[in-house]
Amino acid sequence: MMSPKMRMISKYPFWCFYLNLLLFACHSPAQKAAAKSSGVEDGLVEKLVLANEPKKTFTLEERMSHYQTPGFSIAIVKSGKIVLAKGYGQKNKKGDPVNSETLFQAASISKPVTALGVLKLVQTGKVDLDVPINQYLKEYQLEDNEFTKTNKVTLRRLLTHTAGLNLGGFGGYLQNEELPSTIDVLLGIGNSPKLEVVEEPGTRWNYSGGGYVLVQKIIEDVTGLSFEVYMETEILKPLGMRRSTFQQPIDSKWQQNLSHAFDAEGNPIDGNWHNYAAKGAGGLWTTPSDLGKWFTGLHNAYMKKDTTIFSKQTIELMLTKHLRDWGLGPMIINEGKDIILTHDGSNAGFKADFFGYIKSGNAVIAMGNAERSSDLCLEYMLSVCSHYGWNARKQRAIHPIILKNDSLLRYEGVYRWIDRSSYSVEIQLKNEQLHIAYADDGESRLLPLEMIDLENTLNIETGQTVQFRIGENGQPTGLLWRNRFEFVKE
Repeated sequence: MMSPKMRMISKYPFWCFYLNLLLFACHSPAQKAAAKSSGVEDGLVEKLVLANEPKKTFTLEERMSHYQTPGFSIAIVKSGKIVLAKGYGQKNKKGDPVNSETLFQAASISKPVTALGVLKLVQTGKVDLDVPINQYLKEYQLEDNEFTKTNKVTLRRLLTHTAGLNLGGFGGYLQNEELPSTIDVLLGIGNSPKLEVVEEPGTRWNYSGGGYVLVQKIIEDVTGLSFEVYMETEILKPLGMRRSTFQQPIDSKWQQNLSHAFDAEGNPIDGNWHNYAAKGAGGLWTTPSDLGKWFTGLHNAYMKKDTTIFSKQTIELMLTKHLRDWGLGPMIINEGKDIILTHDGSNAGFKADFFGYIKSGNAVIAMGNAERSSDLCLEYMLSVCSHYGWNARKQRAIHPIILKNDSLLRYEGVYRWIDRSSYSVEIQLKNEQLHIAYADDGESRLLPLEMIDLENTLNIETGQTVQFRIGENGQPTGLLWRNRFEFVKE
C-alpha cells in the first residue's frame, strides 16, 4: 500500500517529479555554502502544535510537497545586507526552475511599498497626511455621507486602515479579461463593489484594500504620472529593485522569468496567473531579494546610514502605531529596543510573508506560487528565527478546551463576508468539534484558544483565528476572521 506522500506524488506527477532535481540546483556555489551552514532548510516546524505532542522537524523539500507548492523563493537580510537569496522548485508546469530573480506576485505586501510611495510625497511637501483626501483628487471624489460629518477620510487613515471604508480585498481578472481603470474600481465597475465610507473615519481599524486604491489614485493625480511609472521612478529604481514592477498586466519583457500560479492541489490556475487593477493594494510583481532591498532602504534611512532617498523622519512616520498596532503600511510590533514591521500577502496562487527588525536590519522574505504556500512561508520563517535566535515568529503550543455539543451548536451556520456578499464560510459541528468550511481550502477543524474567552477559536492547521461576535441574546451574530475580515451570520 502506498504511503500518503507517494499517493500525492503519483496524483500530481507534473511537478513533483522535478522537485528533487530542482530543489538545490537554483543557486550559486556561494549560496549553497551559505544554505548548508545555516541549517534552515532542515529545521522547518509546524506553526501550531498540541502541547502534549512531540516536536517534529521537516525539510523544506518535504513541506513544499506537503503544501502542494511547486516553487518557493526566499531572502534573508542580516545587519542590513542580503546574506541569502535562493529559489527552489519550479516556476511553471514545464519544470523551469525558480531562481533568486524569478518574479512572484507580492499581493498585499504591495501595500507597505505603496505607502512608502505616498510618504515620499509627504517628505517633499506635496501632500499632507491629515487633510481630507478629496482636495488631492481631480477626476474622482469620495462621496461624503452621515459617517463623514465629523471626521474625514485622510491619507493617514487610508494607510492605517482606519478610514472607515469597505472593500477589504479584490479578486483578480483572467488574461482575456479587460482590466477596469482605477476610477472604475472605485465606482464598483468590475468584480468588486463600489468604495464607500461605512463607518466613522478614525474610530475603528478595518482592513481595506480599497483605501490603497484611493492612495494609488491620489499619487496619480498629485504627480501627473501613472502609478506604476511614479513607483518605478521614485521608489523601485532608487532602491535598486530592478526585478520589480507594478505593471498590470505585466509587460512581456518580464515573462521569461515569471512564476506561474498554482491552486491548492498544485495545478496551474486559469491563465497561469491573474491580473489586478488594484495595483497599490496588491499589484506588485517582485522577488524576495528586491523586497530585501526595500527593507534595507528603510533600515538605512532609520539608522541614518543613508538618507539620500528617505529621511529618518519619513520612516518614523511609517512606523508610528495607530489602532490595532498598525503603522502607515505595515503592522508594527515592539520587541525590546527594536521594532518589527511585518505584512503578508495573498493573491490567487501566490502567497508571501515578510518581517524585518528596523534597528538591527534583520529580515526574512518568503514567497510561494501555490494556494497553500502561506503556511510554508511561515514555517520557513520559524526555522530562520530558531536558527538566528530571532523572536519575530515562534511556534505555538496550545491546550485545547473541550466543550460539550450543546455549547457548540449555537455557532453553526453560514457567515457571509460583508465586503463581498458572494463569499461565505460555514461553521459546522462534527464529531464534537467545530469545523470551518471555506472556498478553495476544503474543511479545517477549529480549536478554542487557551486562556482566552470561549468566543475565540483557532484553526490548528493554518493558525488562522476566528472571533465570534455575540449578540445580546447570547447567540452569534457574525465573526471576525484572521483579525481582519468581518462576516455576518445569515
